[in-house]
Amino acid sequence: MNSEKRKRELLKEIIIRLSRQEPAEPLVREFKHHYSTVTMEDIVASSGDLEQEGLKVKDYTLLERQLFDLLKEKLPKENIPDLPAGHPIRTFRDENRAILELMGKAENLRSKPETFDTLTSDWLLLAKTFRDINKHYLRKENQLFPFLEKYGFTHPSTVMWAVHDEIRKMIKTFRQTVEDKDREGAMEVLDRLIREIRDMVQKEEMILFPTALKLLNENDWKNIRQGEAEIGYALITPPEGEENESVSPPAGPEVGTERKREPAPPAVDSRAGFGEQGHFTPDIGAMSLDEGYLTPYQVNLLFQHFPFDVTFVNEKDEVVFYNKGEKRVFPRSSGIIGRAVAYCHPPKSVDIVLRILEAFKKGEKDQAEFWINLEGRFVYIQYFAVRDHSGTYRGVLEITYDATRIRGLRGEQRLLDWGK
Repeated sequence: MNSEKRKRELLKEIIIRLSRQEPAEPLVREFKHHYSTVTMEDIVASSGDLEQEGLKVKDYTLLERQLFDLLKEKLPKENIPDLPAGHPIRTFRDENRAILELMGKAENLRSKPETFDTLTSDWLLLAKTFRDINKHYLRKENQLFPFLEKYGFTHPSTVMWAVHDEIRKMIKTFRQTVEDKDREGAMEVLDRLIREIRDMVQKEEMILFPTALKLLNENDWKNIRQGEAEIGYALITPPEGEENESVSPPAGPEVGTERKREPAPPAVDSRAGFGEQGHFTPDIGAMSLDEGYLTPYQVNLLFQHFPFDVTFVNEKDEVVFYNKGEKRVFPRSSGIIGRAVAYCHPPKSVDIVLRILEAFKKGEKDQAEFWINLEGRFVYIQYFAVRDHSGTYRGVLEITYDATRIRGLRGEQRLLDWGK
């Protein structure tokens, strides 16, 4: 049998053994004896058809973590080149250094459990600072993963995102235990949290970042960079040098194009308005809509001012639009455009999204709604099937609204009250 094929089949057998809670040590020893290295490509290839074995993403997320622990010494030590200021990978790695520094502070505090009752402000600050790590994960999910998916490297979108969600949940739990003065609970979750965050840093440095530098090209990195500020940065100040410096690593394949920047507002057309006969004359370049006229600039401006998040997914299940308001409930960045919608949601909710899409396409349903509590806010989410005049399915419109204030309104307000 081909050595490479056997290598990947052996990895798959190890994962299946682990899933059945059967001894995997003999296979691990065989692997270590015959193979000097294991790459991310090996793991991806061996995991590609695990769903046929009845395993779900949430299952093999745990299994791959165990596999990583068993074989991480076999991962090749790849040197990441020096990258210019502003390169997304350099920014991610700067954040990782800050994250590891934070883990050191957390471990120091954890080593003195008696301070939990005497240095409450230190523990509360730690819990608050942990939350900033989420920006690191959000940029991976919304900026880096979409570009890796273009080259068929979809594994991080599913497996890493699932681990991100576990870490987010632990961060939330840790903060709650600290606020509740639950010392035992805080110590337990903090131990797990430090371990998971450190493991994620290691996987990024050893697997994700080297793979990304091999696959992506200069235009990809420029596009990734353009959307980063919309999400923000974790534990570091915003990187400098973004305007004029090339952010490309050593050469990659020449594909992809840069997105166009938003156009400047057009000059006012003096001919727009009501003519002598009382007929309205639209601005030059305005589109004729069912009712009225709008220029592309006006359409874009209106969407920016909507007090809710708008996302549109076309009939091919590709995200083709989102509005760029200042107070979005959920972060979005340019990397999402053209992305398969299945990769735009956490693995735990993908099945629900696919069910909605299937029901909309079959004409069985036209709307779905959800409401959640998110960091003290009441968030209302609606999905609408978009159909043309003939009833043909054209996509999905998603509306997300922070309804906290509306939910709390009582009585009536009929007079203008802007306060004093």
